[in-house]
Amino acid sequence: MGDTYIRNHSASVIRMYGIVAHSLISTSTNCDLFELEINVRSHLSQIGGSIEPIERQIVVRTMNYQVESWCRQDWLKGTRHYSCELRQNLFGQWVVLRRWGRISALKGQSLEHSCESYEEGLQIMSSITKRRAQRGYVSL
Repeated sequence: MGDTYIRNHSASVIRMYGIVAHSLISTSTNCDLFELEINVRSHLSQIGGSIEPIERQIVVRTMNYQVESWCRQDWLKGTRHYSCELRQNLFGQWVVLRRWGRISALKGQSLEHSCESYEEGLQIMSSITKRRAQRGYVSL
């Protein structure tokens, strides 16, 4: 067995059976880890301890990204640019990301607005599109 496997398995034995397992692991030398687990169980039963492992629940949340619904709009006006994106952040929440500045500048400004729903994000994008048209920006 590999050294990594031994460390991982002994850590899981410690997590399951507590400090007794830690003391037995530290005093044992290159024994089979499954044999070590049996020794831990028998030692716990001799001292009247619980032999049931602690159950841990792992909650896995899957992210529901709707990449096909993401949208982006860009505008230009002279030496200025403006862009607006409706997308999801790392947590799956809808956000409207706005960026603007000089075309020749390396850095511009940006603002991210969190939305309650995709429809709210579309309304924000619509109002931004109207505002850009009023200010004389040309859509790309």
